[in-house]
Amino acid sequence: MDLWGPSPTKSLGGNSYFLSVIDDFFMYAVVYPIKKKSDVFNCFSEYLVNSERQLGRKLKCVRSDNCFEFCNKQFESYLKSLGIKMERTTVYTPEQNGVAERFNRSVIEGIRAMLQDSGLHARFWAEALQTFVHIRNRCEHKFTKNISPTEIWTGRKPSLRHFKIFGSIAYAYTPSIKRNKLQNKADIGIFVGYARKTKGYRIWLLRKKDVIKTIHAKIDESKNGVMTSFGQKSQEYVQISLSGVYFSESTNDQNVF
Repeated sequence: MDLWGPSPTKSLGGNSYFLSVIDDFFMYAVVYPIKKKSDVFNCFSEYLVNSERQLGRKLKCVRSDNCFEFCNKQFESYLKSLGIKMERTTVYTPEQNGVAERFNRSVIEGIRAMLQDSGLHARFWAEALQTFVHIRNRCEHKFTKNISPTEIWTGRKPSLRHFKIFGSIAYAYTPSIKRNKLQNKADIGIFVGYARKTKGYRIWLLRKKDVIKTIHAKIDESKNGVMTSFGQKSQEYVQISLSGVYFSESTNDQNVF
């Protein structure tokens, strides 16, 4: 596992870091956007409970670098109480934590490309992060012999039919109970990822300036959301539109949608 950050720009949820945990055998990755380094312990505890419950196996070894968030009394005592071995890299030898280091490098390159292609502001980096990892986990990996990490992790072949182009224009259906007869049946937004606790998409609504999770949405991949809504791939619109906006990004990436 490894910690990346701080980001030069906080995410929509106010996060500046992300913790990445990769299983060396399955190559399945889970990422946790976090606000501060001290959140690492709680995220790892959550990962440990979820992974052991889903796999029916006990974690035996953890590998990380020598950063304080991994090398502190609380973390060490927790691992020791559970009989988990802690492996740390030698000082100035990050290649000993190569899987996590390479993963973070690939993730950052992916985030940069997704934001550039979509035209979205840098504050959407956590949305791009979760989307990148969602797709990566469902693609074949050379170390898993042409089987996706998700298939090994869950025992089921994942569907790819729900994959959409990040940043596409989206139309989120509004239930009749939440609108009157004169209001539009859908809100215009931008597709920014996949829901992590339910089956559905994450749509940033232009009018409400908020991200919602819904399965009832039409996503037009032929049209870029920023270009269609604002006439150009400009980031200035977000700097204005996002003022005062806040929502919390979920850190659970366990759905198989």
